[in-house]
Amino acid sequence: MVGEEALIRKCVECDRPLPDDANVCPHCGRDYRPAMMGRAWEWENTPLPPIGGALVALSSVALILSGLLWVFEGFPDASDAWDTNRTMTTLMGLSAVAAGAFAISVSPFIMTRRRLALSLAGSIAALGAGGVVIAYALGGIISILSLVGLILIAISRDEFTD
Repeated sequence: MVGEEALIRKCVECDRPLPDDANVCPHCGRDYRPAMMGRAWEWENTPLPPIGGALVALSSVALILSGLLWVFEGFPDASDAWDTNRTMTTLMGLSAVAAGAFAISVSPFIMTRRRLALSLAGSIAALGAGGVVIAYALGGIISILSLVGLILIAISRDEFTD
């Protein structure tokens, strides 16, 4: 008999016997479901946002450098100072530098899982500007890094706080 009493499940609140399949004590109402689930109720952060933030920061640095190449590539002579192609490459380079600066300023938010909308906007800016500088091989790398960073941020969107 002593062995059978040891196998009877008792409520920790009211010390009455519990049925084996009970999730709630029928006598006092004590809920055992969270205790039974253990760590499943707790949300664990993944390493995806910091990795995504690092990729966006890396692509942003590459974007700024490639944008500067567009801006400073072959200064125009005095005779062709208003050349349309030179003006376009300068504008494209400046827009790439601006997008890279925005994306790199957002990367700390990504790494610390804050401000999802801003984080997505920064990674999309880096992705879009990476397409602008696609003429260089570096532009393809920038686009790929930004795209992977954007995907990692989107996958882990539930971890962000606004």
